Order: sequence, then C-alpha cells, then structure tokens
Amino acid sequence: MATLDQVVLDHAAPRAASRPSLLPWIVACAAIIASLDLGFAVVWWGFEGVAPLPVFQSIASWALRRDVALTGGLTTAMFGLLLQICIMATITALYFALSRYEIRLRRQPLRWGALYGAAVYVIQHVVIVPHFSAAASTASPRLDWTLACLIVYVTLVGIPCALFARAMGARALGKI
Repeated sequence: MATLDQVVLDHAAPRAASRPSLLPWIVACAAIIASLDLGFAVVWWGFEGVAPLPVFQSIASWALRRDVALTGGLTTAMFGLLLQICIMATITALYFALSRYEIRLRRQPLRWGALYGAAVYVIQHVVIVPHFSAAASTASPRLDWTLACLIVYVTLVGIPCALFARAMGARALGKI
C-alpha cells in the first residue's frame, strides 16, 4: 500500500519534469540587460572622458565605501560587474515571478515592461542607492544622466524582461 507521500510525489513528478526551468531564461535575460545597461553607461561616461573601469567601480561603491571602490583597481571593477549582473538577475526573476501570476504582464510586454523598467529605476536609483548604499552622496545626479538612465531602464531593462517572460510563458505552454 502506497503512503500519502508516495502518491503525492508520484503525481507531481511528471508535471515538475515537464515544466521548463526558468533559470536559463533568467540568466540569459540578466546577462543581456546588464550588458545593455553597462554598455550605455560606459559609452555615456566615455563621452565625458571617463574610462570604463571607474564606471564598474562606481557600481561596486553601492556595496563598498566609495573611496575603497575607486582605489580597488580591477578587483573592485569586477565586483561591480558581478553586482550589476546579480541586480539584473533579481530584476529579471521578479518580473518572471510576477508574470506567472498576472497574465497581462506577458500579454502586453511593451506596456508592462516599460512601466516595470520605470518602477525599477525609481526603486533602485531614487530609493535604494541614495538612501541605503555605501555610495550615498549629498550631490544630486545630473538631470540629463537621470533622464537617460530612466529611458534605458524602460527600453533596455523593463521591456526585455517582459519579452523574455512572454517567450518563457509561450514555451511553457508549448507555443514555441
């Protein structure tokens, strides 16, 4: 006679095995949006005469003191890159999770992805970084940089998250 645990496991196993893993999609999306965001920042600050290394170090300064991050060389720059990828993976995973419960997030990826990107920008750059990071500064960011970053988060972070979530949803339903 089978126990209740065996019956539940036997019943759940085929469904779990047939469900595609989200991890590869999340990693791919995070890598793409991190590359797009970082690429934008490197190009923007390159036109201002800033080398790429300090761009990555400034991200590291969110977790480290600014003076430590900026004097840490390649080590803190690599830490900044890793931190950015982890942040983007979290942003991606959150959208994927939300889109599993709210079908409109997958059905209208441009609208909801754009709104998600704007919301993530505000949460990250208006709330978290200025108030909770080690890089807290009293200086206000430049308006042109702020607006450009908002546009990047809408178009190169939020919308790609939504498009990946839509593709993953179609894959899970056997449509691609």
